[in-house]
Amino acid sequence: MEKICAVRIRSIIRANASVRRAVVALNLKKQNNCVILDKNPAIIGLLRQSEGVVTYGELNKETAAKLIGRALKQRGKKVEDLNAFIDSFFEGNAKLQDIGLKNLFRMHPPRGGFGRKGKSVPFKAGGSIGYRKEKINELLNRMM
Repeated sequence: MEKICAVRIRSIIRANASVRRAVVALNLKKQNNCVILDKNPAIIGLLRQSEGVVTYGELNKETAAKLIGRALKQRGKKVEDLNAFIDSFFEGNAKLQDIGLKNLFRMHPPRGGFGRKGKSVPFKAGGSIGYRKEKINELLNRMM
């Protein structure tokens, strides 16, 4: 099963009610928070609705292993075989709750910044919000 990673970039203070509801439904409570989601039409719809404050893209296994390993280390927990867990997680057989993690990762702002045009411009135009495809992995590596 393909996984999508979403990161909240901007505030929802001036956003309309539908964007606020979508961000709350995605469990992105603060800026620079990250969640890992299954790719399905309902999640894609929520992400498209909240594109003005969120960036998202397809997560690969290497970045997921790094992200989950970092979260386990911060919380003082250990997993016998992290790569086996990541494989079963991507197949849909395991959940983050199985190893004692919540589906919310607090991230550092990206080293090197969000890009030349900033946080309010879509990714297609050189900014940072919206759909990134595989480039979300580069952003997550700069945020870890």
